[in-house]
Amino acid sequence: MPGGYRLGLPEGEWILIEPNLLDTWDIRLFTVRETTLLLSHAASLAVAVAAADRFVAVQRPEARRLVERSARWRNELPSDKQKEVLARNRLAVPAGLTRGQAAEMIAQLVSARNLRSAR
Repeated sequence: MPGGYRLGLPEGEWILIEPNLLDTWDIRLFTVRETTLLLSHAASLAVAVAAADRFVAVQRPEARRLVERSARWRNELPSDKQKEVLARNRLAVPAGLTRGQAAEMIAQLVSARNLRSAR
């Protein structure tokens, strides 16, 4: 997402990693109840991503298979529900699109919607 990185989690939660005014990175957890929790600060993006990964591994272990880049499901064809969401938002489903790529596209849609509603 613009200026930062968003990691979608189950149950409507997500982790946002974004730069702050001190040239470090904030790692925040957002929930469907519109609660925001600052998880930590990091000196670099690499350290911030590692901190977010640790949080998921320890606090949300059921989400690990969803966020692992090497997960087998990411290479499968998009689900019917993913295709519906993309079509509803007037986005084409190109030939060869994977389930992982569709998930990233949908995450971008959600991020953009959240940015618009926050303004």
